[in-house]
Amino acid sequence: MADPIVTPATTPTGAVAAPASIIATSDQPIASPDESILDVAGAQEKTEQEAESKRLLAAEPATLSPEDFSKREALIKAQEAAKVKALADEKAKGVPEKYEFKLPEGMTLDQAQLDKVTPIFKDAGLTNAQAQKMVDLWFVRMKEESDAKATEFKAFLDTSAKETMTALGINAKSELAFVAKVKNLLSPETLELLNASGMGNQKAFILDMAKIGRLFSEEKLVDTGKAVGGKKSPEEILYPNMNK
Repeated sequence: MADPIVTPATTPTGAVAAPASIIATSDQPIASPDESILDVAGAQEKTEQEAESKRLLAAEPATLSPEDFSKREALIKAQEAAKVKALADEKAKGVPEKYEFKLPEGMTLDQAQLDKVTPIFKDAGLTNAQAQKMVDLWFVRMKEESDAKATEFKAFLDTSAKETMTALGINAKSELAFVAKVKNLLSPETLELLNASGMGNQKAFILDMAKIGRLFSEEKLVDTGKAVGGKKSPEEILYPNMNK
């Protein structure tokens, strides 16, 4: 019996459809309704290229033929260039003209310092959120340093106070009374500086203050502060060579 005549199938528009054997075979991918044969061919080529690239990169260079070695070198250069471009694109995206930072309560940011680091942040391609993390880290570090210095200074003050009280001995109470006489002559600003520097606890300084206070008491100063009957004024005791 003669084979029946098979006429090509037509699409709704009248175009001749490709035979099913072209679209799919047992060992070829099948195009989905949303894909064309061109899409399938492109995907297949991409898969093959990825497999070839993986093979070249995984192989020991010495085992490759000159041609494959050249391909491998070109592939590595292309990947490196792609990474550089991706990094540059990422940097260019999201970098603000001006950084705005949230600061811890009670803290301020030096504008001069901010002006110095802003170009660095921009060159690094940091977004505002990324730069904020850097600033937060800086404040944490500054607080740690500040707390460490405060602890160290307190230990210094405690040690100095113990040494001074030991040096004053059993008459510490009366010696401190002499110190108070001189302290009352100092301005609030001077006292603040002495305490801030730790001098207010220093043995040598306190012993000298006690000596000066004792001189005041021994000279029996009058309220006017003037020398009477050979007595010296506070200025003459503190600065004996002032009028010489």
